[in-house]
Parts: sequence; structure tokens; C-alpha cells
Amino acid sequence: MKLMTLVFGLTAALTVAAVPSPFVGHDVGPPDNHNGQFIQVILNTHNVHRRKNCAPDLVWDDGQAQQALQALLKCPKDFSHDRPGQNFIASGPGWIHDWDSWIKATIDSVEAWYSEEPKYNYNNPGFSVATGHFTQVVWKGSLRVGCSWAVCKDSNYPARFVCNYDPYGNIVNGGFFAANVDRPRC
Repeated sequence: MKLMTLVFGLTAALTVAAVPSPFVGHDVGPPDNHNGQFIQVILNTHNVHRRKNCAPDLVWDDGQAQQALQALLKCPKDFSHDRPGQNFIASGPGWIHDWDSWIKATIDSVEAWYSEEPKYNYNNPGFSVATGHFTQVVWKGSLRVGCSWAVCKDSNYPARFVCNYDPYGNIVNGGFFAANVDRPRC
């Protein structure tokens, strides 16, 4: 009987330890948008792609980061953009739980936006919802960026990341896309 109780006790303890919390990202909250390492990851990830498309490097803008955070803290249900010149992405629960996973999620978000590039029609430049994140990332006229993460607990996609670009891109008036979105050739 003692052996059975011990086995049951160990099994119960292991089962409890193996069950993830509903949102483990709450264990370590999102990076502060003033953290130098976080900022450098954002700039490096953006700028490696901007250089491919002949766009100047972005610099960090605290004001844009604060605006991004304020938009996120509203926890919008529809994942809509708060303003022009904004890229937004949301992630499901459970895999962002420590500093390294927040940094990986930041890199993965910018990479996801740039991954729209093969769908962009350079022969007929213009806006498309299928490539709008990509075109904003590489928009030559955008010179500054500010980004933030926030957690919206009452959501299926609680981890949310927004970057605001200034001046904003994706201007649909004639000629702006041709002038601001180059092929990856640099």
C-alpha cells in the first residue's frame, strides 16, 4: 500500500508539474519598450530586410513606441490597426514565458511581416492586404520606428505586438509605392 501511495503521489506531482498554465507568458511579462536589447533586436531585424530592399536604416522613436503601447493597452478585440503606418500581430497563449521567448517572438513577428515579400507585384506597385506589412517594413520614406508588446488576458491571442512607423508608409496616391518599395537587390 505504501508503494502504491508513493507511486500515486509521484504521478500526481508530475502531472501537476507538466500542466502548463493557461498563459505562461505572464510568468515573465513583455519587454519594456525602453529596454536597449529589445530595441536593438527590433532595429536589427527590420534593418537587415530594409537594406535588402535599398531602404535606409530605421532609428528608434520613443514616442512611436509609447503610441504603440497605448494602442495595445486598449486590447482591441478585432485586431484592427489603430492608425496608418502600423504593423500589428497577435500570438496565442502558452509559448511566450521567458525573456528569450519574448525576443524570439519579436524577431518572428518582423520576419512574418517581411515574409509577404514574394507576393508583392513589383511590376504593378501598389497596396495589397496580402503585402501591406512587408511594404511598411521596407518603405523608404519611413525613418523611425517604435514598438511595444502587451498582454491582453481575455483573448485567444493574448500576446500582441505593434510597431508604428514615422513617417508612415503604404501611401496609395500615385507613384508612392514605386518610389518607396524597391526589389531586394541591394
